[in-house]
Amino acid sequence: MFVKEIFIKTDEKNQMVKIVKKTTPSLEARGLSPKDVMQKAKRVDNDEFYTRYEDVEKELSMYDKRIWKNKTVFCNCDDPVDEDNERNTSAFALYFIHHFNEIGLKKIICTHYSGVVDLFNQGAKGYIFTKDGFREFKEYPDGYTGGFDHPLSLKILNEETDIVCTNPPFSRAIDYWNTTIKSGKSF
Repeated sequence: MFVKEIFIKTDEKNQMVKIVKKTTPSLEARGLSPKDVMQKAKRVDNDEFYTRYEDVEKELSMYDKRIWKNKTVFCNCDDPVDEDNERNTSAFALYFIHHFNEIGLKKIICTHYSGVVDLFNQGAKGYIFTKDGFREFKEYPDGYTGGFDHPLSLKILNEETDIVCTNPPFSRAIDYWNTTIKSGKSF
């Protein structure tokens, strides 16, 4: 039958079935440009956008593992671990937790902003991850919001951090990048 189908033409028309992996449609397929997306994001009050683990993994796996060796990474716009549901954990935090030993990290520090919009309803929290496990910050100053510009976050940034890796809030991008660049830390 195989030889017959290959070498002998028949009048039967075979249907070709194309199996396509389900993916997120491109901007072009959705009739959008990058400018359209940015304009829409500017108009949205809630700028807490979830970053998919696959996207974080794809990006960070391209970096030489040696840049992370014995470094403290500060995820200063990320949600701490939800002990009951991994889906309520920042993709950045998860990536670094999953690859902690492989890339040789010294420490991961994650803080979560609990302001107008509290993504995952975690509250203002901070966690420190080391090779010995993780712990939540024991004491929080009065009025602690977990924001990247809170005095506690700035202290961590300036005194403990080697590398900043996060997805900052779009609405505060200028403030965020000014703060991060001024710190002199890698990002």
